[in-house]
Amino acid sequence: MNSLLQEIFTKSYLGLKSQGFTRSLGVLPKTQETVCVFHDKSCEGTIRHCAIGWLDIDEELSEFTLIQDTPKKISWIKNRLNDELPNKVAVLLNRLQEAHDQGNTPRLMEIRLNTIAKNYGFDIPSL
Repeated sequence: MNSLLQEIFTKSYLGLKSQGFTRSLGVLPKTQETVCVFHDKSCEGTIRHCAIGWLDIDEELSEFTLIQDTPKKISWIKNRLNDELPNKVAVLLNRLQEAHDQGNTPRLMEIRLNTIAKNYGFDIPSL
């Protein structure tokens, strides 16, 4: 197991766990469509994040501020981390993001994340 991959998983897992394995959602202004977003600030004083949004890189992403920028943020993060460990990081980030985006219930998101941990041989972190 690679320590960078475990670190990415741990940050994402603990972040999603801290928000009760609930999705980070926003509404696109033009279409009023509800979509998964990088940061959801609409939660009564708390901020939820998507799976990748829990990685510590906010300062470098300050130019992407709109909900529509979420795909650009995710692409930027994947490219940056891929420089350190090509392909393996991108695959893990995709799987984490899918666990978030397709985790329609907290239990389903947790199950998906635990499956990722099992497949990669990761330790399941605790708070």
